[in-house]
Amino acid sequence: MSSFELNFSKDQFLKSYWQKKPVFYKNAITNFKDPITPNELAGLSMEGFIDSREVSNTENKWKVKQGPLSFNKKNNPTKNWMFLVQATNHWHDGVDSLSRYFDFLPNWLFDDIMVGFSTEDSSVGAHIDNYDVFILQGKGKRRWTVGDKEGNYKLDQSQKNLQLIENFSPMIDVTLEAGDLLYIPIGFPHKAIALEDSMSYSIGYRSPNQQEILSHYTDYLIDKNINKNHYINRNLTARVDPNNVSHEDEKLLYDMTLKCLENQETFRDFLGLYLSTPRHEQDIFTDNYSSIEVKELLINKTTLYLTNGVKFIYFENEKSKQTLYINGQSFEIDSKHFQEIKKISQFKKVNDQIITPEALFSDNIIKFITKILNLGLLFYK
Repeated sequence: MSSFELNFSKDQFLKSYWQKKPVFYKNAITNFKDPITPNELAGLSMEGFIDSREVSNTENKWKVKQGPLSFNKKNNPTKNWMFLVQATNHWHDGVDSLSRYFDFLPNWLFDDIMVGFSTEDSSVGAHIDNYDVFILQGKGKRRWTVGDKEGNYKLDQSQKNLQLIENFSPMIDVTLEAGDLLYIPIGFPHKAIALEDSMSYSIGYRSPNQQEILSHYTDYLIDKNINKNHYINRNLTARVDPNNVSHEDEKLLYDMTLKCLENQETFRDFLGLYLSTPRHEQDIFTDNYSSIEVKELLINKTTLYLTNGVKFIYFENEKSKQTLYINGQSFEIDSKHFQEIKKISQFKKVNDQIITPEALFSDNIIKFITKILNLGLLFYK
């Protein structure tokens, strides 16, 4: 049994709650301990290449400061103050390991793990997120309220620097302690208030919307120089009114546009590239190893590790070649080795204990490992 087990039925969760309604699980993770300290989190927030922010509220006046942050024990408030670090899992192994609890969900939907430290009475106010989120409580206590999705919620016009909404009637009102988990689907209003100094982990799953998919697909077609056919009407008749677009022409243009979506292989390739592209900065360093050097490393029992936040995407097929999408790039893999290659994502490392030596030391896999190592998607300590 995996050590990353949640204390509730995953099947029941998916059937009754996923993208349907919020749910609270008491003690979802037994004996949960924070994988990161407030000081470590503060250190990450001080880096310019990591997305962070500080939120405070004094006399109902909200203040948001974008990172990099700085800290002074004399000046930092002891109440009504918090700071948040986006995609902490990209920079901290312990936080990254929390994603393993949610391996029953599609990885291509997984966005990041945001970690926050809150002092007593701090909050980010009532708001609505455009993604699904699991709130995992670390040390301390926070009170959470969640409202119904079917509400006519208005933006709080008094707060110009935050997308807050006016108060809502809670359908859930709970206090989270270490190991407790609250799931909030997209579109449900919610608010949290720290009852004492506390740590919390927001595991976010972001579903692409129609506009995003169409916009990025159009960019893909342009980059690949695909679908350049012009409107043609060889049955054009004389017009009484030259300004009128006929029903025939409207349909021709409509059908011409729809044909851009008819090629499933083209759309699949776009999806693989798009869905495997992370939205946040990563700890990536490129290199220039040769295949001979990489083979030597593996022969000498060196373990290569998958860089935090790297995304693997693939589509099942029965062809001799399988396309693997990693971090917005595509790689062709021999189908006979594909099951072994998938283990890299499953175990987040490469060695002769993870992948069978026969497969690991084949020329094709050595070349593949060399390529992704040089791209910074793998590294060794």
